[in-house]
Amino acid sequence: MHSEHGRILLCVKLVHIYACNDIPSEKCAKQCKLQRELGTPNALASNEYGAFANAISAREFLMAIKNHTRKHLYDEIHGSPYFSILIDEVTSRTLEKHLIIYVLYFSEGGKGEPHYKFV
Repeated sequence: MHSEHGRILLCVKLVHIYACNDIPSEKCAKQCKLQRELGTPNALASNEYGAFANAISAREFLMAIKNHTRKHLYDEIHGSPYFSILIDEVTSRTLEKHLIIYVLYFSEGGKGEPHYKFV
């Protein structure tokens, strides 16, 4: 694998792990530094902007992942003749109100398994 391609792929994987585990993107640079110190293949050479190992780049990767995931979800929903939207309002411990939206749809043009996804 081309080393630049491998470095970008490593960054995307790290950002994905951070997002899935609700870890702030500002910690991505420290993780990349650890990867360098451990000698991880394709580890980034520095934490400079062009090296993709900083909070700004992490957010850009996260937005790209979000946009791809959203498009994939919308394509799945549009492929189903049946869907349902479930909406609920929750209040956090800090008394902030949040609106939660889920969608229920069937895969394979309405003939497959039901899927319940957070929108």
